[in-house]
Amino acid sequence: MPLKLDTGPTTDAVTYAEAKAWLKLPDDTDQTEVTRLIKMATAQAEAVSGMSLITQTWIQYMDAFPGEIELQRNPVQSITHVKYYDTSGDLQTLTASTDYQSDLVSVPARIKPARETTWPEVYSDYYNAVEVKFVAGYGDAETDLAALYDAERIRTGVLKSVAFSYENHGEGTLLKIPDDVMSEWLSFKVNWG
Repeated sequence: MPLKLDTGPTTDAVTYAEAKAWLKLPDDTDQTEVTRLIKMATAQAEAVSGMSLITQTWIQYMDAFPGEIELQRNPVQSITHVKYYDTSGDLQTLTASTDYQSDLVSVPARIKPARETTWPEVYSDYYNAVEVKFVAGYGDAETDLAALYDAERIRTGVLKSVAFSYENHGEGTLLKIPDDVMSEWLSFKVNWG
């Protein structure tokens, strides 16, 4: 199921000040490099774990409705819409509660037809005939993450990856993720049904 980032986070999950303190840097000489490593490590953490740290909006596409839709990013805050192309090729929008119900507590978050309904038929000649737009993430700022155990484990891995890359490979290096950090991030990965 293709997944596309619609609106990215407005801030980083780890601040430069946090990384600077973690690295015990005496000044801001390497701020650009550290900030770049933070962005790379955060993107890698989210890709490996399937988690969204800072609030962001995703669109998940499917060729047809499955019995139950499992959303591929967690935690899910809300569902913006469920749309599909009907058998005539016209784009339709389903209504929450009337047409579908959602479970945003489970991991992965799930959507299925409302009670005593079924999914509508879709236009069979279209790829990605069904789209679900949803908002995922722990909160809007890094301060929303600090008290949350799961988010803090991922953030600590980001800091460790930044430190490992910065200390061992110098300016302009590619991100290097320590094995223990990769294992930690993989522990969050959901095996999609």
